[in-house]
Parts: sequence; structure tokens; C-alpha cells
Amino acid sequence: MLLLGLTACQKEEATIPGVNSTTELNVTPRVKAFVDRANHHAVDAGRDAISADSAVWYLEAGVNYSTAQAWVERTELTTDTLVLPFDFSSGTVSVAMLEDAYTQLVQMVKPYTTGDQNLRFVDVVETPQQLSSGHLLVLCTVASGDARSYNNPPNTYYPPSYSASWDNTYQLGSPCAANSADLVIQKRINSANLINMQPGEYLYSVESWTVSHIPTDFPNHNIYWKDSFIASSTPNNGGVHETLFFSAKMFDPSTYPCLNATEMSYWTGNATTNGTWRGITKIRQTYCPSKYFISCTLNGAVLQYGTANYGLHAAQVKYGRVGSAS
Repeated sequence: MLLLGLTACQKEEATIPGVNSTTELNVTPRVKAFVDRANHHAVDAGRDAISADSAVWYLEAGVNYSTAQAWVERTELTTDTLVLPFDFSSGTVSVAMLEDAYTQLVQMVKPYTTGDQNLRFVDVVETPQQLSSGHLLVLCTVASGDARSYNNPPNTYYPPSYSASWDNTYQLGSPCAANSADLVIQKRINSANLINMQPGEYLYSVESWTVSHIPTDFPNHNIYWKDSFIASSTPNNGGVHETLFFSAKMFDPSTYPCLNATEMSYWTGNATTNGTWRGITKIRQTYCPSKYFISCTLNGAVLQYGTANYGLHAAQVKYGRVGSAS
């Protein structure tokens, strides 16, 4: 039974037991068999049910294998969310239901791939809340823009200045209005650190981590921006608990002061400085060391403490494994 033969299908557990955690199973034959059966609506005796977590794994891997194009390198990444009805109330689902869900999701994500953009991968969210809710959240990462360039941090070149607006808006008349700092950092991190993939390779066992105002809940991959886990190595900034995902102390938000090249280098982060990239690396090393960093999206936010304002990155960071092309 090809579909049920892959044990421990939770997205965090696709390595060979007893072997170094970076050694991965070749899951492609199983994923391909699932896709082929779903496309042809094949029915075999003994394949009437599958566990909920395995169903999520096959659904995600199948769409990434058959429909996404993770090897196409573009400079801009955005995330969109789809809702897929799926009943997990019994803890198992029929294979027929899973195959129907796969077919439905393939149709839902097809519009993301056009001449100007492509679906890079999907993350089918696997949490106890989602599995019991009657639907699944599907996080779709879409790539657009020009071909990616390679330039590992720290930067060797910066534009003259960056807007520290941190809310992804530009202020007319500002000398640094055209370079919103959080979007520049997002693009730099993705351009410098995304793994190289060959045509036909795909991503599986994807997981998304959120760093923002949401209370810390490690099982659900949420980290509060003030959590000690991502505390900055720098002293408290004016009495405010600073974290790796903080980006700048601000003044009056209406003025949106510029950041210079030195400040941008510091907040982008590298092996010896503070910064968002160090926070991304710490999450990976602690919770998913056998996976690759595969993308981040950053949204700027401004928080006020007393008379001071602080900018931070509300980040969604994704990690995953790479499946072979055949």
C-alpha cells in the first residue's frame, strides 16, 4: 500500500529513524504515487482510510510536487491564504476524500501562476485547532519580480537611506521614501539565503513560524515579539525589552526618519550583529534543524511606549525539506 507505507507523516518527522537528522527519505515515489492515484481516481482494497496528519502531509507534498514551481527564482515573495473545507473530526479521513481535496486545492492555486508570477510552495497548516475545525488553512507563497541575485549578508552596497516607517507605506517628500526598510530587509534576506533548487524539485514538510503580537505558543509556531527566546543581545533600549525582530527606535511616526547604511546592516543581521536574520536562524536551529530556510515575509509595525516609538518586524518565516525531481 503505497499511500499508507509512509509512517510518521507529521511534517516534522520525515527523516530516517536512527540516522543523522539531515539524512532524508526519498519521499518522491510515494508523493508521485499519491498524485497519480488522485488524478486517475484509482481505488484499491485496504486503502479506505488514512490518519489526519498523514492526509495533511500528502495533500501539501502532492500540490507542491505537481503544481508549484519552487525552483523558479524571483526577487519578490508574498503570502496569500486559502481556506479548504476538510472534516477531520474522526481523526481519520477516507482516501477518496483526500484525493478530492487534493484535486480541489490544485484548482484553487492554479491562478497564482501566470506569466509574471508563480506559486513557489504551499504550507497546509497542521495544528490541533485546524484539524478539528472542519477546514484547513493553506498558506500560499507566490514569487514575482525579476531574477534573484546572490549577495550574502552583510551587504556591500546600500542605497543612501531607508524609510523607517515600518508599516510598508511611503511618505511623499521624504528623502528615503522609496526604500521602506522592512521590505528591503525582507528582500535581502530572501535573496541571500534561499536555497538553490533544480527544475522539478519541490518543497515538502513545510512549517511556518510567526513572530508578532500573538502570545507565544510553540506547538502552534507562534512567538511573541517580546519573548525571551528571541531576546536581543544588546542592552534594553531605553528600558524597553528589545528583541532580534526589533528594527529601530523611532521618533514621531509622522516624520518617518531615515536609516543609514550602517543601521540597515546592523538590523539585517549577520553572524556578529543583531538583526532579523539571527532571529530566523535561531528558530531554525532550535525547532527544525533538519529543514532549510525557504522564505520570510516581513510586515512593519510601530508600537508606542511612553513617549518613544519602536519599529519591529511582524515576521512569517517558513522552513521545509526538498524533494527530488524524479
